[in-house]
Amino acid sequence: MYLERLVPPGPRVEVEEMLAGVDPVACAPAQRPYVIATLIASVDGRGTLGGTSARLGDAADRAIFRGLRGVVDAILVGTGTLREEKYGRAGRSTALRRIRAERGLAEEPTIMVVSRSLELPAEIPLLADRASNVRLYTSSVEPVPAMGAHVQVTRLPAEADLDRVLQIARLEHGIRAIDCEGGPRLVARLLELDLVDELFITSAPFWAGQGERPLVGPWKSEEPLPLQLVAAYARGSRLYLRYARSREGKERATSVR
Repeated sequence: MYLERLVPPGPRVEVEEMLAGVDPVACAPAQRPYVIATLIASVDGRGTLGGTSARLGDAADRAIFRGLRGVVDAILVGTGTLREEKYGRAGRSTALRRIRAERGLAEEPTIMVVSRSLELPAEIPLLADRASNVRLYTSSVEPVPAMGAHVQVTRLPAEADLDRVLQIARLEHGIRAIDCEGGPRLVARLLELDLVDELFITSAPFWAGQGERPLVGPWKSEEPLPLQLVAAYARGSRLYLRYARSREGKERATSVR
């Protein structure tokens, strides 16, 4: 499956080649993991079509989505997205395990879940599977519901925010790079705290309408976040965009192949 390379201009590439230059582990800060956010949006900025993000995607988007799971230590996801998308284990495919092995990563990425209420969808495949490895971060003092998955629980102070979660993940759990797969409130809060280093955004050729979920939750910050367009690809009427966060008014050099 080939993508047309628009920025920087060049010959068309396969998805695996496109992701070969993405190395968030090598860029990990000392105090927190390097954070990628993966998003898909309709032309009018909606994150779902018919109630789910899956209907916005295509084969190339799914290949990028799965490929990014091959370059990080962990996947960060909210409980709403777990429930809506009926998550399963993230590293079962032979191809993904090969990619991860080539990069010196564990066979499967750890799933990180942040939940204040502990209202977890224990029935979904991820949480029902005894082979699943999940790290749960919560400020709740309630018992964790019984689940088949192996769940490692980190209790947080009530006032703790995502910056504290990421600090613990890096310093105590050795997680160097994270791919945040949603949902909208989780991504919005990471952006508000300026904790996102890169965004991979697929622009899907639909006008979804007001009945669909916004791409991210309510934006509370008064300051815009400058971004640098690192790469852009096309396939048919779809665009696949890679942005890096530009900090301190300087464009950060990012490896692109």
